[in-house]
Amino acid sequence: MNIRIKTKRDWVIAFIFALLIIYGITTRFSYRLQSLLLEYGNSKLTNMNQPRGYGSLIITVLIMTLIIEILLIAYHKSIKIKIFTLLAGILFSGLLFAGYLLNCNLIVSVIGNEEPISVSANGWGTDIHLNMNKEQQDKLVSYCETLEPVSTGQEKKFESTFYADGNITGNSLLIWMTYPKKYGHNFDLMVCVYDNMIFVRKGYNNSNKEIVTFYKDNGLLSLINQMKEK
Repeated sequence: MNIRIKTKRDWVIAFIFALLIIYGITTRFSYRLQSLLLEYGNSKLTNMNQPRGYGSLIITVLIMTLIIEILLIAYHKSIKIKIFTLLAGILFSGLLFAGYLLNCNLIVSVIGNEEPISVSANGWGTDIHLNMNKEQQDKLVSYCETLEPVSTGQEKKFESTFYADGNITGNSLLIWMTYPKKYGHNFDLMVCVYDNMIFVRKGYNNSNKEIVTFYKDNGLLSLINQMKEK
């Protein structure tokens, strides 16, 4: 079969066809791409509620930009067109990444604007269970919703302890709050507590290392200890 691209219409069809093929291929690596993006975005967002598709779209745009650049060089197009195409591809990829960050923040913005549908506090892999009355539950929700990340120095210290102690994963207390669906996504705030550490386990990166965000104690540890004593 002899296929030749002659007219502008042929180029448009070829462009769309190539775009679909490349996007289809990138979706096969969507898990790895999503794991890469997981390290960015809102610190309280886990892989459970992470918006999908952005990684595949970003890589598709970058590959298409590279292909178009090669064609422009092969057809001896002007340097202005080459620079414009390159900048356009980079800009579009950047906008997609910014869109991902915005989407993450919108999903998490349900915190403070909506009441949780359900709240539970149990051991991740143990028999820890907190019985709460309404007042204690409201305090627990308030503390979890207003957590702020620790400083860089504290983060490194907590990371060292977390990755060195294999018991943290199973022995931590998991506070799980489910919120109403908004912006097309459900959101679950899952705060873990172990000893003097408060953290969110976001998921795993492509090196199979757990991505963890650590938070300052704002009164949460004291409240949990009080409930444990009863």
